[in-house]
Amino acid sequence: MTNAHIFVYSDNGKCIRFRPEMFPLYKATGAIPRTQQCPLLAATANVGMGSFVCTSDSNEIDRYCQNVCPVDPLKPVTDPDAIRMENGDDVILDKLSTDTQTALSCLRTEIAKSHGTLTVTSAYRSQAYQDHLYEIFDKRKKLSKILKKFPQCEEIFNNIDAENNRHKLKNKVGKNSKHGKGDAFDANWTVIGNEQVDAAAKTCLLVRPFPDDDPVHFQK
Repeated sequence: MTNAHIFVYSDNGKCIRFRPEMFPLYKATGAIPRTQQCPLLAATANVGMGSFVCTSDSNEIDRYCQNVCPVDPLKPVTDPDAIRMENGDDVILDKLSTDTQTALSCLRTEIAKSHGTLTVTSAYRSQAYQDHLYEIFDKRKKLSKILKKFPQCEEIFNNIDAENNRHKLKNKVGKNSKHGKGDAFDANWTVIGNEQVDAAAKTCLLVRPFPDDDPVHFQK
């Protein structure tokens, strides 16, 4: 049996972190957190070919032996555009491409013909802000799966969950998005149904490529 799926390696062969699957493997060696022998025993964990790169990673062993949550808190936001959005200016229409601005105006007009309204909730996003949203989505998902086994993660989970609720992240968030190129926006609409809004989008040379995972996303 192979457990290779447990690990993801970077280009230089170093074990990428945030792999909570390692902790039960350390435990299986008899390593007990906060004991003197813990680091030595944890380093003997073996999950098959190539495991040495991960099991010998002192940072991961320290996380386990010091009883630290295997998922880090959110990284600080430093990008100027991302900070602007974090501070509440989160619908940046002026950085949408000209074609996308024209398409958005068209979509508003088409929906208005049916007495509906279109409300844009997100437009341009810097890649740094997309990374921030993805980090919230991804870490919340990971923590939800392991929280019962790792009660030391509760504070981190609560902080990330609060960020998730503040950003109203109800749909799946991707690592990359056309928002960063100014070629996409998110919007809610009233009165008309999905088929009608898709027809209106087609008229305006727009598509909703993720109707199930991200139904509010429109792009060129």
